[in-house]
Amino acid sequence: MTDQEKYSKWKKYLSGYFSGRLKISPYNLYFDKLFRARIVKQKSVDDAFVYYNHPEKIWNPNRKNTSLQRCNIAGQSTLYLSSGIRSLPFELSAKIGDLICVGRFDSIQPKLEMGPYGVLGIKYLMEFDDINSIFRNYYKDFSEENKALEQKLSNIFSAKCKTNGFKLYCVTSAISSIYLNKPKKVFKKRFKLNEKFGLVYPCVERNFYSFNIAIKPSFAKKVYTVRNLEILEYLGSNKDGASEFNLKATGRVKNNLIQWTKRTESKSRIYIK
Repeated sequence: MTDQEKYSKWKKYLSGYFSGRLKISPYNLYFDKLFRARIVKQKSVDDAFVYYNHPEKIWNPNRKNTSLQRCNIAGQSTLYLSSGIRSLPFELSAKIGDLICVGRFDSIQPKLEMGPYGVLGIKYLMEFDDINSIFRNYYKDFSEENKALEQKLSNIFSAKCKTNGFKLYCVTSAISSIYLNKPKKVFKKRFKLNEKFGLVYPCVERNFYSFNIAIKPSFAKKVYTVRNLEILEYLGSNKDGASEFNLKATGRVKNNLIQWTKRTESKSRIYIK
């Protein structure tokens, strides 16, 4: 059975299973800045400058180059962002010594709530002071079964995907599709969903207090812009639990090109809690 077939079977099964069991509510949310990172595959920082010469390189890939991921199937391009830098090495499965290119996505219009977003993992997201008030009444009408199901889905999304055996992404991408898209006619009476622009969900390493957002690129292009980037060397976590990096270079977008500046070793070590 192909990944596409597994995805379709999970989507059909879960759509029916969620009916009457799960509350799916859209939210308008505001994020002034978000982050996206890529493992630098080039051999040196100078080579990375050549590849990452245009801000488009840090955006979502062309759909022809996409594979099955946490919130998308092959052939479906999705922009994955995070609320903080600290969790990014874990999302990328980075190894010590890896170079990581990080782009900062700034909101084009400050303080403008955007959406609607689908939201998964409410209990986890309520730990964040800047957004927890939005979800204050989410569990008001929830039964214990509802709460347990929502928590189970949250755990699935923060699980690490194994390369062999059971393919977790076939399940998470099916769940994402249900949360994000208008239901087909057969499910019209079961759901009250409108098409959403993105899905907010827990990060892989929950103790680092970041969350992730999978956004439809057509929407993201209207509300976010990339002005600043960094190339970091990942050094692991120190004894205080902070992610440790060497800042190798900073980049600034000017005239739709990235202008890079190397950083000196004496000023480069940074810690992100």
